[in-house]
Amino acid sequence: MSRIKYLMIMISLACFAYTANYGQTAGQYDEEIRKIVGKIQQYPERTKDLDELRENFEAANKIDKDYVVSLLQTGQPDIWLEIYNSYRRLEGRQQLVLGIPEKSLKLSGIKIEEYDSNLKDSKYRAMAYCYALGEKLLKSENQNEVRQGYLELLKVAKLDPSFKDLDKLLRKAILKGSTNVEFELQNLTGKKISNSMVDQLTVIIWEFKKAKYGQSKPDTIDNTFAFILRVVLDEVQIGPDQYKEVQYQEERDIYNGNVVVDTIKCLITETRQLKKALLVGRLEYVDKQTGKVVNVVPIKVESIFSNAYASLQGNPDAAGDQSRELLRSKKAAYPSSEQMILDATEEFSKKAREIILSE
Repeated sequence: MSRIKYLMIMISLACFAYTANYGQTAGQYDEEIRKIVGKIQQYPERTKDLDELRENFEAANKIDKDYVVSLLQTGQPDIWLEIYNSYRRLEGRQQLVLGIPEKSLKLSGIKIEEYDSNLKDSKYRAMAYCYALGEKLLKSENQNEVRQGYLELLKVAKLDPSFKDLDKLLRKAILKGSTNVEFELQNLTGKKISNSMVDQLTVIIWEFKKAKYGQSKPDTIDNTFAFILRVVLDEVQIGPDQYKEVQYQEERDIYNGNVVVDTIKCLITETRQLKKALLVGRLEYVDKQTGKVVNVVPIKVESIFSNAYASLQGNPDAAGDQSRELLRSKKAAYPSSEQMILDATEEFSKKAREIILSE
């Protein structure tokens, strides 16, 4: 048996032994601590349980601290999540006893410690390890390893969803490792929205998976590692038909040789048409096995109708090239609210596709 495998087995055995020990002893101490704290909070002048509170507190703390020491002695890189959880228990237990009156706390003889630096350090090390392992596993061509990478990244997400570019890696793990991807549309806008977005995204996803990873859509549904990509449309706002008139004068000098002999002028009246629709929603990645949303990406898009045309008073030869272009343009009919929603939906679909396929 190799040294690495031997060490991993020893760590596993140590973790198992600790879990069993915690369940039989520290868990019982914590239960007693909760009971005593409750009594003292109910009867603040009560002092007869303070020695018992201290004894249970110190005994439970010793188990967690000894476990931290045993993990550090292994020198392995995958110990930091367990260490972080141990410090969380120590801090949580301490916060519990801090809930009794200050006078009672002093009489108990309980010593308060500072765990902030330990928590911060162990949390970062745990996230860095799980992130690095997840990133490495995502490069594998083995789907099982990709899925394990996803689980490692989920550990990071539970500690800090904003860690590095975690969102992007999670979406990559889902896209690469999933056995099945379904789309759902939740329309909360109160307006009629076409379901064609879901159909378009479904086709795009499987075409991408086939081209990128050689994965074809299965003939039968395989939900062993399945996800739902839920498109949620929260709000749609349709602005009014807007127009604005702008007047400006243009002029051009007439030359005879190098001498200006006349200046011709014209007045341009430019009319600008504008209408906007705003669509706000989000893209949710749902782990079908657990039903939990594991990643959320907010999406906000606009559809914009814009048109401009102009009229002229004066000498047409004085108009510049841009004004001449406007003079050739015509007033356009404003699109209906239904068309604006359709255009916004198309923009939303494009944005969702960019997010899903970004790597």
